[in-house]
Amino acid sequence: MTSLFAKTGKYYIGFSVLVFLIGGFVLFYEIRSIINDELTENLYNEKNNIENTLKKDTGFEALIIYYGNRFKIKQVQSGEIVNESLSDTVLYDEIEGEYLGFRQIVFPVKSDDKLYEVTIRKSLIESDDIMEGIAISIALLFALFMVTLYLLNLWLSRKLWKPFNQTLHQLKSYDIQKCNDLTLEKTNIKEFHELNSVLETMNQKLLDDFKNMKEFTENASHEIQTPLSIINNRLEILIQSEALTEQQFSDIQVIYESAKRLSKLNQSLLLLTKIDNNQFADKEEVELSEIIHKYLAVCDDIIKKKNIKTEIIINCKKTIKINSFLIETMFSNLIINSIRHNVKNGQIKIEMTEKQCIVSNTGNLLSGNPSEYFNRFKKAGNSSDSLGLGLSIVKKISDHYNWSVAYTLLNEWHLITITF
Repeated sequence: MTSLFAKTGKYYIGFSVLVFLIGGFVLFYEIRSIINDELTENLYNEKNNIENTLKKDTGFEALIIYYGNRFKIKQVQSGEIVNESLSDTVLYDEIEGEYLGFRQIVFPVKSDDKLYEVTIRKSLIESDDIMEGIAISIALLFALFMVTLYLLNLWLSRKLWKPFNQTLHQLKSYDIQKCNDLTLEKTNIKEFHELNSVLETMNQKLLDDFKNMKEFTENASHEIQTPLSIINNRLEILIQSEALTEQQFSDIQVIYESAKRLSKLNQSLLLLTKIDNNQFADKEEVELSEIIHKYLAVCDDIIKKKNIKTEIIINCKKTIKINSFLIETMFSNLIINSIRHNVKNGQIKIEMTEKQCIVSNTGNLLSGNPSEYFNRFKKAGNSSDSLGLGLSIVKKISDHYNWSVAYTLLNEWHLITITF
């Protein structure tokens, strides 16, 4: 993930490079064109000087002495035509010992009733040296500009974005569980000031909602569970009455079972809500193998009744710092699930490693996707004693601690794997 500074820096540098390259090429060729025009103009000025000199009948000797090897004259034979021309050429320079570039002008001159072809040359080395110097200067200027732009962008980002980084740091360290107000540092930058104001307002709304939700779950747990307990107690008394007919006893039994189911459903849904609201912040060191043995012992009567064979493989003594209520709830649901959905004379196998805990049991084949059974109220078959919330609670606790949970089928075995 790219930071905002890096992102804007790339755009700044990218556009700067593009503009500088275009500007550099335009400047380079513009200067080159000016130098070439100046060179050509000098040649034509020298041509005019030569023509004026010859008109005074001073002869070619003075011109040859003045121009040296840059001047060449040749008498034109009768009938031969000489046209004025301007061109670039390459000639071998005996002094330099190499081929050098020249710009030359060729034109006819008449002297003493004779026609001559005159050639004047100017070396291109000076103009090439100038252009090379200009190119180097542009490159150095470009490098200096890029470094300056980067340092300026770095300085501005640290100075101007300091309030934003401070706000981000405070948000990262903020914990709504502590129910503290979010107070952000003041800034004179309009956009960041508005951002902080919106965040403070939003946080206050979230804080109020969190407090209300927390109070609601606590009140709901008490207000709903209390009448359910009263209903169950009254129904237990009625069931024990000898004056009931068989039909009345059957009806009361159905009501009693429904009330118990409603009570369990209320507790499970409240538990899921509390986990969502992060109301289990307390942590302590818990040894997982002890919890496994504890709940297997609690369910021993049911295990014996279904004649289920249990196998526990503990490869390490796994200790986790976690809320003890949540971890006990998780393993109680896993073990009860492996018993409830097992077959008579089946097997349960629990394997514990440093990174994983695998709870597997024999059972009937499933018709749907195993991962769907982590959804609320999703259960196999129409079992009346299952709420369809056990694996949902396991998944919610796993997500709460950033663990992964998977449900897989391997022949007749159902495997639920918790990866810590």
